[in-house]
Amino acid sequence: MEGFCSPTTRYEDLYFERNPDREPLAEYSEVTLTANWSEVKKRCSDKDFSKDFLAYLSLHRLWVSQHCFVTVEEAYAATGFDIDYQYAFAVKDVFSSWLEAKDLKVYAASAEHAVGVFDELFQVLAVSDASQVCFSCHDESNLIPTPGRVTPSFVLFPVPGPVLSRYLASNSKLETLRLQDMTLNAELCRALYTSRTAISIELIRSKFTDDGLEALMVALHRNRAPITALINCKLDTETLATGCAGNTTLKTLKPIGELAHDHLSHTDFTRLAASWPEQLLTLDLAGQPVGQESWLLVLQSLHQHETLQELDLHLTPAERRMSPVQKRDRMLAVVDLLRHNTVLYRIHMLPHECDAAILKNEIQPRLLLNRYRPRVRALRGTFDEDNDDGDIATATMMAATTTSTPNATDVYRGKLLAQALYKVRANPNLVWLLVSENKDIWSLVVSSQR
Repeated sequence: MEGFCSPTTRYEDLYFERNPDREPLAEYSEVTLTANWSEVKKRCSDKDFSKDFLAYLSLHRLWVSQHCFVTVEEAYAATGFDIDYQYAFAVKDVFSSWLEAKDLKVYAASAEHAVGVFDELFQVLAVSDASQVCFSCHDESNLIPTPGRVTPSFVLFPVPGPVLSRYLASNSKLETLRLQDMTLNAELCRALYTSRTAISIELIRSKFTDDGLEALMVALHRNRAPITALINCKLDTETLATGCAGNTTLKTLKPIGELAHDHLSHTDFTRLAASWPEQLLTLDLAGQPVGQESWLLVLQSLHQHETLQELDLHLTPAERRMSPVQKRDRMLAVVDLLRHNTVLYRIHMLPHECDAAILKNEIQPRLLLNRYRPRVRALRGTFDEDNDDGDIATATMMAATTTSTPNATDVYRGKLLAQALYKVRANPNLVWLLVSENKDIWSLVVSSQR
């Protein structure tokens, strides 16, 4: 990179022009790009050059044009504000393997100056080794003014859709793309449409223009984009429920309320409960005040969900203090959920929100059974779907009618089952699970112990 850049004092000059009585918050080696971007792009296909470029940025503040610079700094820092440059964009995770809590940030004097940098910068990022990357772009609603200072206005500098599309197509190592605090228009949402199955796209605290919302619904409802997470995105629940109906890509969902507030109403819960994504793994309702009626509605809607593994319900009481009766009723609804749902294995609640006795005696054992159930079924290999209700008497009768001559596979399974039973002998719930799921070879285990 030394042959592409030369030293400069532009930031320092602008800083002291606006802050004559203050020292800079951090020292950087400041350089300006002297080569044409086309020369840099020719080298971008060379992975070693890309690594050198990113490493160079970690040590230098790079002016890529007269009114736009790129720097690597702590996530909470905003050096551009000191010269009244606006925070255009941040890449959050590309340095995670070798720099702690630092982002690559783009600052510019105007949107026009920033947009011209994105295509070149993304071509460098596309050949990096980062498998997880987070792009972030704030707007005025996310800005916290510094006391006693005039804060520059925040103007969104969204990455052009074609740039993002080319990045996704050219980065073969990218596994997870997060878009955080960004307002997505139709062009950006359509850029997420991809046939790549080895990539997941997570939208965090995202907002959408009207045409962007329409494109997002196509992506969700028709499974056009591998969007795997929607976390605190500004979507009205009617639109979200429509998009989730029939969706098979969404794995994590943390919904919030209408655009004017974050709290979900009972109507919101009713809409969502009717259309949870088919392949949902994590449902996060933390921080939402959930009344008793909504609590029952949500838990009942998850009785037959076939993939949900984690449910976050902490900080959900609608009242500041719950009576023992209210706690008991809420916990009994959880017990009823776990009687039907044999997949869910983690529920997050705070101790003061729970009935301790029900939690210990009813909920935790059932969650433990669900956690171990896939392992037990893996031990068994195959099992009778029609007899998956734990009916020991029925299974015992079925086993008695089968051939009395065990094959080599059954003998081997019997030995594995005996070892597993020995390991969990102190936990009667796991003993019951192992026996009930392997009743057809139970006689082999018993006979081997005689």
